[in-house]
Amino acid sequence: MQKNKPYMIKNLQKMMRKTAFTFLLLTLFSTAYFSSAENPQSGTATVTVKQVMDHLKKQTGKNFFYSTTNIDTKKSIQVNLRDSAEKILDALSDQLSVDVEVKEKIIVLTPAPAEKKEEPVVVPVKNVQEKKRTITGLVTDENGEGIIAATITYRINGLLQGTTTLLDGTFEITIPEEVKSITVNMIGYQENVVAIDDKNHYNIALKLSLQGLDEVVVTGFQNVDRREFTGSVQKVKMADVQQPGLETVDKMLQGQVAGVQIENVSGTTGSRSKIRIRGNSSISGNREPLWVIDGVVMEDAVKINPNELYSGDPTTLVSSAIGGLNPNDIEEISILKDASATALYGTQAVNGVIVVTTKRGKKDHFSIDYAGNFTTEMKPEIADFYMMNSNDRILLSKEMFNKGLMNYNNLDYYAGGFGQAVMRYYDKSITDEQFQQEVYRLRKENTDWFDLLFRNSFKMEHNVSITSGTERAQYYFSLNYFKDMGNTVGQSTDRFIANFKANYNVARNFRAGIKFNVSNKEQEIFNSNTNPYVYALSTSRAIPEQEADGSDYYYTYNKSKMNIFNEIENSFSNLSNIDALCQIDLNWKIHPNIDLNSIVSFRKTYAHVERIYTENSNVANVYRDNSDYFFVDSDDEDAPSEGVSILPRGGLMQTNDDRSSFFTNRNTIAWSKIFDDHKVDLFGGQEYRSKIYDYSYVFGYGYEYYRGKSANPSYLPIKRAEVYSLDPYFGLNTSPTYLFSYFATATYTYKGRYTLNGNMRSDGSNQFGRAARYRFLPIWSLGANWNITQEGFMKDQKFFSNLALRGSFGLRGNVSGSFSPQVLAYYDLSYAIDPTDKEEVLYVMQPPNPDLQWEKEHIYNLAVDFSIKNNISGSVEYYNRSNFDLISPYPVSRVTGFDQVNLNWASMRNQGIELALSSTNIRTNKLTWSTNFTFGYNKNEVLEAFYTPTLRTLTASNIVAPVEGNPMTGIYAFRFAGLDEAGIPTFYDADDNVVYGMDLSTRDMDALEYMGSREPVYSGGITNTLTYKDFNFSLLFVYSGGNKTRLDPVYQYYYEDTKNVSQEMVNRWQFPGDEQYTSVPAILDLETQYAMQIQGYDIPYMYNNSNIRVVNASYLKLRNAAIGYNLRKEKHKVTGVGDIHLQIQGQNLWSLTHKDLNGRDPEAMVQGSNIPLQTSFTFSVKANF
Repeated sequence: MQKNKPYMIKNLQKMMRKTAFTFLLLTLFSTAYFSSAENPQSGTATVTVKQVMDHLKKQTGKNFFYSTTNIDTKKSIQVNLRDSAEKILDALSDQLSVDVEVKEKIIVLTPAPAEKKEEPVVVPVKNVQEKKRTITGLVTDENGEGIIAATITYRINGLLQGTTTLLDGTFEITIPEEVKSITVNMIGYQENVVAIDDKNHYNIALKLSLQGLDEVVVTGFQNVDRREFTGSVQKVKMADVQQPGLETVDKMLQGQVAGVQIENVSGTTGSRSKIRIRGNSSISGNREPLWVIDGVVMEDAVKINPNELYSGDPTTLVSSAIGGLNPNDIEEISILKDASATALYGTQAVNGVIVVTTKRGKKDHFSIDYAGNFTTEMKPEIADFYMMNSNDRILLSKEMFNKGLMNYNNLDYYAGGFGQAVMRYYDKSITDEQFQQEVYRLRKENTDWFDLLFRNSFKMEHNVSITSGTERAQYYFSLNYFKDMGNTVGQSTDRFIANFKANYNVARNFRAGIKFNVSNKEQEIFNSNTNPYVYALSTSRAIPEQEADGSDYYYTYNKSKMNIFNEIENSFSNLSNIDALCQIDLNWKIHPNIDLNSIVSFRKTYAHVERIYTENSNVANVYRDNSDYFFVDSDDEDAPSEGVSILPRGGLMQTNDDRSSFFTNRNTIAWSKIFDDHKVDLFGGQEYRSKIYDYSYVFGYGYEYYRGKSANPSYLPIKRAEVYSLDPYFGLNTSPTYLFSYFATATYTYKGRYTLNGNMRSDGSNQFGRAARYRFLPIWSLGANWNITQEGFMKDQKFFSNLALRGSFGLRGNVSGSFSPQVLAYYDLSYAIDPTDKEEVLYVMQPPNPDLQWEKEHIYNLAVDFSIKNNISGSVEYYNRSNFDLISPYPVSRVTGFDQVNLNWASMRNQGIELALSSTNIRTNKLTWSTNFTFGYNKNEVLEAFYTPTLRTLTASNIVAPVEGNPMTGIYAFRFAGLDEAGIPTFYDADDNVVYGMDLSTRDMDALEYMGSREPVYSGGITNTLTYKDFNFSLLFVYSGGNKTRLDPVYQYYYEDTKNVSQEMVNRWQFPGDEQYTSVPAILDLETQYAMQIQGYDIPYMYNNSNIRVVNASYLKLRNAAIGYNLRKEKHKVTGVGDIHLQIQGQNLWSLTHKDLNGRDPEAMVQGSNIPLQTSFTFSVKANF
């Protein structure tokens, strides 16, 4: 890395020079614009009112406000443009019969009252004898934050005059002494009339207007007036969605936002939720949304293949971009969906953007807030899963034993309770009578592995935040500690987050902010071989917990002894993650109409994953007990012919280290101007981002955990890996990505009714080939907004308090990080017939692809926003996403050395409808009842894809094989034709013939049935909130549907004696005629199995992936129910303590799913190794001091 620093610094300096030059040009242009003026004409002349206004605007810098229905700007008047501004205004007032209202920055023209037409208009600025005084003030919101651009006005002699607040919310205004009040206004706030007395300074707080709560849209780049926003965005307050007991915010958003489909695929602490915003955008690339916190894009801490995000691998638990985000620090969240809303984020925003705004300090305010959450999570129960009891499992084993399927060879590898009894019977260690007695005892064993391995867990979270501030500086500091003691032995999580934000009003037009965020997580978790959920679900209940004498019971697993409690103690993973961020924000208002902003962010992460298998673990002992793992060293003449163990002593340790660094620099300029009825906003800038992932791993053999954690290495594992081309013992990788971008946006609004918006961004990346035309991709969007309720024909109606129509269209791009334009190859060793004759060879994994380019998307969005009588509000949206140039395998001639290459050529489409409704059903002084409803529907269709996959590929559960005309995540199944008279499954082939099997390497799709999409077609949520006096109640239901899932495989030729089996097999075919009543196949004898295998039929695979094994995955869940009480300080009367809020809530209390799921959670079936979310109860307390 040291060699790269000068290069990076040089480029950074070049970038900063370009930025400074751009700002200089813009500043000079702006200065020239505002200072330029035409030479005034000489003498009295006939000119139009518009010409007079333009002249005065250039001379005074003030804008005119007037009504076009009352003042004709094309009318000609007589005026001497060489006169002073006051005389010209007099002439304008006399000849147009208007009152002139002079403000600090604007001049307002209004028709003069009829009785005053003969009287001269009094303009206060001309009355030199009038006594005046100067007052100052600060306008803030309810949180003490200064409000920018609020208007301060007063009326004197029929004229309205005033000023606006500066960047920090301060103002200064000179008023006549007879003025007794001033009026303060700001969009989204209630008007405040302030009485003027002898004071010279006034602190004025504005309250939010109920109609203006959502009038500001936060995009991460800008804060935009909702009425002028053309994009698709939904904003939620963190206070409305926060659920105590959940450690990350992604889980809290389920059911809260229309069009955002969230699946909580695992209940393991630290696991990521699967999030899709308006469907899938890529076949091979990342489909997760972009997270933005306080204006900075947050990348994943660890680079993970998109297909592995929900695999349950320990590394995924430390990979999340928001793992270091404390939910208690969040103020609000905005979800950006369409091109107009996301265009400024460029190529990474094609999957949507989730913008998080965190809390900050408040002026003239000091408080200490505490929040404590105490959660108990219920352990899963065996009754929730449709698995055999010990009696049914022994009967199945006896049937296999009687049919000759259990023999000494397979029981030597895997033998549970029944298998070990059989082995002793084969060895004549026990008699037939003793064998029958042992079998009878095992039938009654019924070991409950869920009860033994799980416990009711306890979680606690403590959060302390300090808010303070003065007019010059505001501070926010928080500490968060989260502890999960785990619902299994040997599982625990400790997380610590510290956050500090400071905002400084350096000058009235210059603001600076700095932010530090540091998080650390330490987690101990099971390895894949000791996953308690998988073990409890799949282990035979006929295996005892203990021997008759109370000692631990060991059975045979992979030719070595196995006891799950011993394995949990000796096979585990330790995870450690550190995430540190520093961010600097600068804002300089160089002109009343121009703002400069700069953001610099540095972030470093380190993730360490340590997988340990001690010398006492089953995994380590298998290397010593199972000769299949022995190795013959051809260079050792004394080596025994059967080989030796590559792990004669000790255990194994695998370590993964991920070091990542992220840098962001963004510089922007914003210009806003009002011209009569016209408002123009221009915004632009540049951004440079870099992300560098450094990865390394070590696989060590001979790790002696109980001997001081020392190493006893051997050359044999390394040599074995070399001979058999296994993964090397050591590896590393560096993946740098650099992105340089320019962006701009322009917005035009007429009379507050009609808005046109355009956005453009050009991204350049180092991830593409030599073709220069592919390195930069211009992202753009066009949008429009029509505020219908501002029209004259809507003034007299009272039904709609707000009605607006908006639409957008644009181009977005995506980077598929799984591919490279370069040749991908690796070195290895090749062996001839003689094992000692070897040479180095180069294996080419991927040919060069210099034309690799961006994946692209055209998207258009149409929406209606409405509010009915201020009680019901919502939006209805329709969108169409056309994705093209998607990277996908393309068939090529084998003479190239490959049968397929990855090219930009596939395409697909997403169409959908979204509905978001909010209603206030009851509102009285004591009782309030409100409801929020969200619904999102998405239809995904592949338009062009790679060549037709094989039958095996299409039906595999873990492979996405897009087929034209169907969703990308479609499920395809063999067509089950029933059981024959011997209980053997049969199927329909492509010609509807009934067959026992077929060649799975063929590509005839007529042999399969399309069953539906794996991913939900529709999803949403319903929230009801009831407040009565100091009590509050809430219910959150979430729902999802329109998708299918495949049941876990149930049918096999042979069931390992250690494994449990689905209770479905109780209804298996056992006697002739059973085929009339059951669809569960028979246990086939060896002769029948061999006959099927000789013909190349894989009957278990076809049955498990047939249409009768696909079920409806829809669900309705009561995700959250809560009751709380606000104990006011006047009631508890504890000195120094404010209000105390107490709450009890339940999570995952009830669910309604299809009966064929047999109690399984369809959310957790994304990966069968993930434990579903369990029912939990949380007591929370909040207090301020």
